[in-house]
Amino acid sequence: MKKRIVSLISSVVVSLGMAIQLPAASLQTVCAADTANDNYVIHMDDVSHYFIMGNVQAKPGESVYLPIYVYGDTGTAGVNLKFTYDKALTLEKFRWPSAEERAYILASENAPDLYPASLSAISSNGMNLIALDGKTLINLVFKVPEDAAEGASYKVGFEKDSVDVCDTDGLAVETAVFDGTITVVTDGRVCLNTTDIKLTEQGQNTKLNLLNTSAAVTWSTSNESVAAVGENGLVIAKGFGTAEITAECGGEKYTATVTVGKPGDLNNDGSVNLKDAVLLRRYIAGGWNVALDENVADINKDGAVNLKDVVLLRRYIAGGWNVTL
Repeated sequence: MKKRIVSLISSVVVSLGMAIQLPAASLQTVCAADTANDNYVIHMDDVSHYFIMGNVQAKPGESVYLPIYVYGDTGTAGVNLKFTYDKALTLEKFRWPSAEERAYILASENAPDLYPASLSAISSNGMNLIALDGKTLINLVFKVPEDAAEGASYKVGFEKDSVDVCDTDGLAVETAVFDGTITVVTDGRVCLNTTDIKLTEQGQNTKLNLLNTSAAVTWSTSNESVAAVGENGLVIAKGFGTAEITAECGGEKYTATVTVGKPGDLNNDGSVNLKDAVLLRRYIAGGWNVALDENVADINKDGAVNLKDVVLLRRYIAGGWNVTL
């Protein structure tokens, strides 16, 4: 059942109607690694509507389009999204897809120069629009660092708590979102979009793609109890530990390591205690030669590891503060 949401998007959708000036569509070419995007189809039991960021490739210093695909649309009148990304990247602008690839004709207010970047868009007449599977909502245009290393993989994602999609009645459209990557590839070689995956909780997911090939890919995992992988490269955390995900294509094997770490367990000993709090303090202070998985150390999931995380971790250890990890 859909639930009513109270937001700027839903109120604008219901009230503005035809009084919207449409943005002009601009032609562009989607990155070659992403042209066959039907392999992004993900079947979920509880959600049918979802947005999927592409996994694309780029050379050092190059600007690249990172598309957001729409699947399973049930009728959309308004969208409000925020995007996080590796700070080494520069988000230059948002770019509408070509008329052929465009999911919707929307009027929008964009803030690519903020962090997290934001996109707010509504239909031109306040009515529901239905996108065809695989059409593009928007392209995020990123510039890769000039000194980017071969094989480096930069993460781009949705701020999950800020995903707000509604229909013409202002009712929430339950929407799943999947993050993307930009991988540095200079020679057109076949490779995975990332070889090092960090997850922190059961059910968390990420997606792998084999770049620069259109041949069939067979996916497998070395440890089903830690990480499962679907036929389209969707990796889902099942339990704490480490697993190897293998993509087999054309007689060659390509491997990524998945580590599912317990939030706050910074020394990876299976428990969260004062030893972890000490490590976190030393990591933040610097000068202690402490290396941490920031995905596990970012207790409040705000994209930064700082004293706020130390406070939450100490309160969790002490108990009585209603802090969960």
